[in-house]
Amino acid sequence: MWRRFVLAATFALTAALAFPGPAANAGGWAVTTFDDLPGQFVAGQTYTLGYTIRQHGITPIKAESTGIYLQSGEGIVASFPGAADGALGHYVATVRFASAGTFTWFVTQRPFGDQQLGPLTIVASAGQAQPAPPAAPAPAEPAAAAPAPVAPPTSNDLGTRLALAAAAIAASMLFGWQLLRYRRRGTLRIA
Repeated sequence: MWRRFVLAATFALTAALAFPGPAANAGGWAVTTFDDLPGQFVAGQTYTLGYTIRQHGITPIKAESTGIYLQSGEGIVASFPGAADGALGHYVATVRFASAGTFTWFVTQRPFGDQQLGPLTIVASAGQAQPAPPAAPAPAEPAAAAPAPVAPPTSNDLGTRLALAAAAIAASMLFGWQLLRYRRRGTLRIA
C-alpha cells in the first residue's frame, strides 16, 4: 500500500511540474511588432503608435495588459498604456515624450514577459534646448555603485523555467527508478 502511494505521489509531482497550468508560463513567449515608427521622436510632440502582440511571433493574442514604458538610469520615467484597437492582438498607445535624451524603452505584453526595444533617442524640439552632454567625472574616492533597477520577476523568467525543468527531470528519474526497482522485485502489478 505504501509503495503505491509513493508511486502515485511521484507521478503526480512529475505531472504537476512537467505540465504547469497556463498561468505558470503562459504558453511561452510573445513578440511585439510596430505598425510604423517615425524616423525620429521629438520631445513635446504626440505620437500614436500601433503595434501587434503575437504569441511565438505568429498568433495574435489578447494581452491582459500592455503599454510602452520609458526607462532611464533612475528607473521608469514615463508610461503609456496600450488600448485594444481593431483586429485581435492589435493595440495603440499615445505617447508624448516630455524631454529630450536617450532612454531605454520596452513594451509590456502580459501575461508574457516584457519585450526590450533597446535605446531610444528623443531629440529636442526647435524651441527646446538640447540636453547638456554629460560632464567628465572628476577624480574622486571610489564610491559604491548604485544598484541597477531590477525588473520584477515574471513567470517567464528563464531561471524559474530551468528550475522547474530540473525538478521535473529529477522527479521523472525518481519515478523511473522506483518503477524499475519494483518491477525487478515483482511487487508492482499494473492491471
